[in-house]
Amino acid sequence: MARRALATATTLLSWGYCVLAVRVTLSNFSLDHEAHSNSFIQGRLRSQERREIQREILSILGLPHRPRPHVRTTNNAAPMFMLDLYNAISTDPPPRGYPLHKPALPTQSYPVVTPQDSRFLDEADTVMSFANLVEQDQDLLFHQHTREFRFDLSRIPEGEAITAAELRIYKDFIREQHENKTFRVSVYQVQQDPANSEVKLLLLDQQNIWASDESWLVFDLTATSNLWLVKPEQNLGLHLFVEDIHEGCKKHELYVSFKDLGWQDWIIAPEGYSAYYCEGECAFPLNSQMNATNHAIVQTLVHFINPDAVPKPCCAPTQLHGISVLYFDDSSNVILKKYRNMVVRACGCH
Repeated sequence: MARRALATATTLLSWGYCVLAVRVTLSNFSLDHEAHSNSFIQGRLRSQERREIQREILSILGLPHRPRPHVRTTNNAAPMFMLDLYNAISTDPPPRGYPLHKPALPTQSYPVVTPQDSRFLDEADTVMSFANLVEQDQDLLFHQHTREFRFDLSRIPEGEAITAAELRIYKDFIREQHENKTFRVSVYQVQQDPANSEVKLLLLDQQNIWASDESWLVFDLTATSNLWLVKPEQNLGLHLFVEDIHEGCKKHELYVSFKDLGWQDWIIAPEGYSAYYCEGECAFPLNSQMNATNHAIVQTLVHFINPDAVPKPCCAPTQLHGISVLYFDDSSNVILKKYRNMVVRACGCH
C-alpha cells in the first residue's frame, strides 16, 4: 500500500505536522447526494439504525471506533493545509446546500499541489496528519532561530512502507527591514538523546530563501521516516534552524602593494605581498573546515543556548607565515630582513 507523508506549518518556525495519504474503496456502499437522502440520514433514522450505519461506515473506513480528537482550532496549519489539499484534488461537485470549503490561504499565488505531489497522491491511499509533539512557547516564536519537531508514526500499520515523506513549513512574507535579506533554513535529524549525552545532528536538507518570499518550504524526509518506522527508538525528532546567510570562517584575499604606498624608492623587493585576512561566521554547528578550537566549540554551544550571555567565537588566523624584505636604510645600506607573522596561512574560530 503506497503512502504519502507531509508536514505543514502556518508560519516559518511555527506549527509542524506530518501527513500520510490511504485509498479507501467504498465498495458495496454509496451515498446519494440528493437533498431527500440527506434529510433521511439526518432526520429519519432511529438511534439503533444510526449506530448500525455508523458502525458499517467506520468498518469500511478501516476505523475500529469513532475518532475523538483533542480540542484543536481548525485554523491550525494541518487542517488548513489539508483543506487546501482536499480542494486541489477533489473532482466531485459538492452536494446541494454544502458549499466547497474556501481555501485556507486565499491570497496564495502558488499551487498547493505540484505535479509531483499529484503523482504521489495518485499512488497513495490515505493522507494522515501528525501533530508536532513538542510544545512551543508562542511568546518566543519571533525571538528563536530554531524549532523542534517530533512526530508519532506509531499509527502507521506494521509492515507498511512510506514511499515519500515531506516536512512542509509555511513561510509568511516579512515586511520589515529584512525584506531583501537571504536566510538559510536547515533541517536536522536528532540522532542521540540529549538527556543522555551531547546532541548529535544529521543534516537532512536545507534551502536558501528570501525574506520577501511567501510559500511552502518542502523538505524530504522519506529515508528518515522509514528509519523511524523500522526503529521507533531512533525517532528523537527534528531540529529546524534559520540563519542569515554568511560565509563561514575562511581566508580572504588581501594584497599589500608597496608601490601603491609610494615606497618603491626604498623597498627593493618584493613589490608587494599577499597578506590575506580572516572573516566569516562561527555559527552552530561548526564544521571541520572552520578549524575551531575546543574553547570555540564550547563557546558556540553556550551561545546557541543563550545568545545574550555569550557572544559567538571570532574568526581569526590560526597559522601565520613570514616574508623577507630587501630595502635601503637611511644610509643607503641594503638590508635583507625577515618579518614573522605577516601572511595568513589558515583561519579558524577562536
